[in-house]
Amino acid sequence: MRGKAQSQPEFLTIVNLNQRVPADHPLRGIKARADLVLKKLSPLFDDLYAKDGRPSIPPEQLLKSRVLMALYSVRSERSYCEQLAYNLLWLWFLDRELDEGSFDPTVFTHNSERVLSAEAAKAFFVEIYDLSRQEGWTSSEHFTADGTLIEATAVNVTTKGQKTLVSIRPERVEVDPVATDRQIQAMDAEVLEFIYMGDVLRTRLKVAGSRDFVMKSRNASTRRRLVPGEKVRIGWAAQDARALDPL
Repeated sequence: MRGKAQSQPEFLTIVNLNQRVPADHPLRGIKARADLVLKKLSPLFDDLYAKDGRPSIPPEQLLKSRVLMALYSVRSERSYCEQLAYNLLWLWFLDRELDEGSFDPTVFTHNSERVLSAEAAKAFFVEIYDLSRQEGWTSSEHFTADGTLIEATAVNVTTKGQKTLVSIRPERVEVDPVATDRQIQAMDAEVLEFIYMGDVLRTRLKVAGSRDFVMKSRNASTRRRLVPGEKVRIGWAAQDARALDPL
């Protein structure tokens, strides 16, 4: 018999988010480990806030949000808050109820800056990294492209030696990168052409054998003037690179 869509919505629906998440979903293991570390760091979070006043977004939810943004390559905090409103998996990961919904993007950004600047946030990521090393979730292996070692965050690549597409945000690429506290991935490149788009300049480069590498920058008078055929040194922070699907 043909089924029909129910046009009249239910007045009351009970949704158990935990039951909606498959028992073997990878985020279950990640959540359990993140919660373990956050519980350990709870006394440090207490020192960040006053005893009275309006409650903030829980620091645990702010830090786990950063984990989600890294795992799912979310481009911005505003985009993350928009997706969180309808993503039941993410709400479950954050221990938020369905009727709580998402965060206000402005409040989320303000609260995040405060927590991420604290030592507790640094301790969280250090603890997560140490735990992943103990359990064999990370290694010192690298992805390669044209024989060049590139450090990147693995998204869907799991096996050493697989060919993969590496995604790098074009606005994060710099010419003649300056060494800072960030871990810079530097490579030689050849300038191929320029694409002018108003006040934005896209520069196509030949990098590691590929002629489709694009760098984006402001078309400002202060920028360094490059010419086609010029050999340059470019770089980006390692955390801005993602190893995507195998080729």
